[in-house]
Amino acid sequence: MKYLYLIITAFLLSACAGSKIEFSSLNQDPCKNETKLNNPGEFLGETVENLTVYQQGDQLYASMQVRTYCTARINFDVDKGETLIRLKLFNAGPAAGDCVCLTNVTTSLKNVEEGTYNVQITNKDGNRLLAQTSVTVKE
Repeated sequence: MKYLYLIITAFLLSACAGSKIEFSSLNQDPCKNETKLNNPGEFLGETVENLTVYQQGDQLYASMQVRTYCTARINFDVDKGETLIRLKLFNAGPAAGDCVCLTNVTTSLKNVEEGTYNVQITNKDGNRLLAQTSVTVKE
């Protein structure tokens, strides 16, 4: 009986794990408005403008303009609370460079439950808010 209980518990936990928010896609456009840096201290980290979050079918999309290094490969970690989706933006490419630019970045999430969310874009540590908006997800 003890083993049956363990098997049922493992099955239920694996079923719940399948509903966790996941990244579906990420697209980063080529750089535009490149600016040469005179010294490395001029760039204090990524900034975000024009954040738009919308639902299309069963996917939730976040589109934004990111100011970053010209060599950057933007990526995200995701945290979800009851009414919060936090996308932690980071550069997965070279950590420095002699030029910064603007790039349009769009990512999509799947397995987002129905509800109204505050969507925040932060730095990787989650301690600096770069942009935020709200979105209502409907099934």
